[in-house]
Amino acid sequence: MLAFKCKRWLCALVALLAVTVLSACGGGTSGGLNHVTAITVTPANPMLAKGLTQAFIATATREDGSMLDMSTQVTWTSSNTSVATVSTLGLAAGTGIGTTTISGTLPGGTLTAGGVTIVGSTSLTVTAPTLMSVAVTPANPALELGANQPFTATGTLTDGSHQDLTQSASWSSSDSAVVRVNTSAGRLGVANTRGPGAADVKATVGSVSGQTTVTVTRRTPKFLYAANLGASTVSAFHLDPMSGALSAIGTPSATTSGSTSIAVSRDFKFLYSADFGIGNVSGFVIQPDGTLIAAAGTPVAVGNGPLSLVAHPTADFLYVAQQGSGVAIYAIDPASGALTAAGAVSKPYAPEFGAMSPDGQYYYQTLSSIDQIEPFAVDGTSGALTPLSAGPVATEVFPRAIAIDPAGKFLYVAISDSGTGTSTTVDGFLIDPSTGALTKMGASPFQVATTPVSIAIDPSGRFLYVSCFNSAVIGAFTIDPDAGTLSAIPGSPFAAPGLPLFVLVDPSGQFLYAGTDSTTAGVLGYTIDQTTGALTPNAAGSAPGNIVWSLAATH
Repeated sequence: MLAFKCKRWLCALVALLAVTVLSACGGGTSGGLNHVTAITVTPANPMLAKGLTQAFIATATREDGSMLDMSTQVTWTSSNTSVATVSTLGLAAGTGIGTTTISGTLPGGTLTAGGVTIVGSTSLTVTAPTLMSVAVTPANPALELGANQPFTATGTLTDGSHQDLTQSASWSSSDSAVVRVNTSAGRLGVANTRGPGAADVKATVGSVSGQTTVTVTRRTPKFLYAANLGASTVSAFHLDPMSGALSAIGTPSATTSGSTSIAVSRDFKFLYSADFGIGNVSGFVIQPDGTLIAAAGTPVAVGNGPLSLVAHPTADFLYVAQQGSGVAIYAIDPASGALTAAGAVSKPYAPEFGAMSPDGQYYYQTLSSIDQIEPFAVDGTSGALTPLSAGPVATEVFPRAIAIDPAGKFLYVAISDSGTGTSTTVDGFLIDPSTGALTKMGASPFQVATTPVSIAIDPSGRFLYVSCFNSAVIGAFTIDPDAGTLSAIPGSPFAAPGLPLFVLVDPSGQFLYAGTDSTTAGVLGYTIDQTTGALTPNAAGSAPGNIVWSLAATH
């Protein structure tokens, strides 16, 4: 800017010297002076976005037809300063939307023809501010595999204002094998982790874009727990994060009766067991070494056949599906693990296994005797369940166990009975991002082996596994990230000796464990091929167990 000013003052000095010389020497037109006859302001009629600037030049036309830059000699004005202001050097700044006249005035005197004041002007139109840059936040997040990250695109406009462009931006990822960014309504800008590594998440609006780098790492598994229905105990194991090997921790902890479901709290401090036969929920405190000790105030008598336990993923609540009455809600004391009744929903239709969306906003319950899934909104403060206005959705005959993908987009339910014999299907549903309502996939139901009883989805959301009890196999499928449709993985189904009752993918996504009906070899271990999803038996990941109905893991 200093150089700009100096250049203009130099030009003005040259102009004055020229006029002085002409006057002294008698050169030029009549009277010996080369007077200014007109001022032209350029550029002519420009348009300017609010917040930007435009430099104007005032050029003098003299009697002999020559031109001279008089930008620093004229007086600059704007006819409407609410639209644009102009500096003494002719630099206009757009301050509001509209039109103004920018004028350069040379006062009357010896320099002007006839001594009159000469004015040059042009119109300046100031338009709405335009986008200059886009910032994607949060900046450079480090995420664990299985996590979802909503991103925000914020635009900075030419006038310095900011605008949320999240819903209007085009989102992309530089590596969809690491991070996949949703581009569908209701989920725009939400990134789903797909594998370890780094990728750039970009938001583009028109020709302007911004990006940030996302780093994804695997969770490190710590402990695995197995519910031994046949022995009324819970076994604890160290889970080796490199090999998937299981090492027993102490002796199994006693429950009050055979456990049909176990769940760990959101912070992995507590483990709970549904003691179906006697109507209790047993609670345990998870020690730093993985051992279990009884939690204060437990077991709690809940009655009515507690079959399924679901721990809220982000709050201290436990949901107990009771076959005789519905769903009971308990608040978890974050210090002791003690349970306090916090409400209930009456659903006397043989509820079996429930599931909650990854963000904790929705809870889904199978109603097996009427072949439905009932969706609920979850109050994050009280834990209360409110039936969605969309109401239940119909399934095939006798829905049993539910699994929801880590992105919260798809829900799958194992149909364990056909009404006329064994079932061979899994139902699939789309989850509405705004309401939580379910819509059956067009390709559903999906064919599996006989008697599917449990479903697990890996943390990347790429692979789905189904334990098929009567066939003694585990079906393996890839999940279409847009439609949710299932496609069998080459080599599927995979043998699962001992009749598989339950499947679990460990928190790192590298290993799968199956609880079986065996009274001795109750846990089977597998390694997951990270490219195809195929299963390979892992002897080191197999462990003793006695009719293992449920598994849970911590990280």
